[in-house]
Parts: sequence; structure tokens; C-alpha cells
Amino acid sequence: HHALVDEAGAMLMPFYRAVPRDARGVCTLRLFLQAIRTFLVDPLAALKVCKDRVSDKFESAIEAHRKLNEERLDIIRKYSAQLRHRDLFETPARWKEEWLDP
Repeated sequence: HHALVDEAGAMLMPFYRAVPRDARGVCTLRLFLQAIRTFLVDPLAALKVCKDRVSDKFESAIEAHRKLNEERLDIIRKYSAQLRHRDLFETPARWKEEWLDP
């Protein structure tokens, strides 16, 4: 449910190119999760696209998907009282080290 994924729902190649790497040049699970969250919050920033260079058609597609996602989020918020693991849905996201420890 996003304007910047392919027909199968997969991220486009510019996303993968923009995923941050650590000092070793490695994309860790933590960095990848942060990249996904950044993409969902501000897709153009995640793809390192200058907002001034975006076409009107592209911006309209993003806005249409943004509105659909707002509707979905409203429904999710209505069910928030039923969450079993509230930590997973904190804003801003705060992941515990033990969740990512192999």
C-alpha cells in the first residue's frame, strides 16, 4: 500500500541503494529497520530525492497514497487498546537491544 513499491509490493532499487551502512560498509538489521521506518515516514528523504525535483504526477501519487494510509491509520488507532506488545508501536520507535541480538 505505497506509491513507491512495485506491483509485487517490493521496494524499488533506489531504496536499497540509499540504505545506510555502518563504518564497516555493512547494512545491519538495525540500519535496515531504520531505513524502512524513514521510508514510511518520508519516502523522498529515504530515497534521497530532492523534493524540488519531483514531478506533479509523482507528487499526486504520493499524496493519494498518503490519504489512504491516513484512513488505515485511523482504523489502527481505533484498535490500539487491544495491543499486546505496545513497545513495538511506540513513536518515535525505540527498539530494545535484546530484540535484535542474535
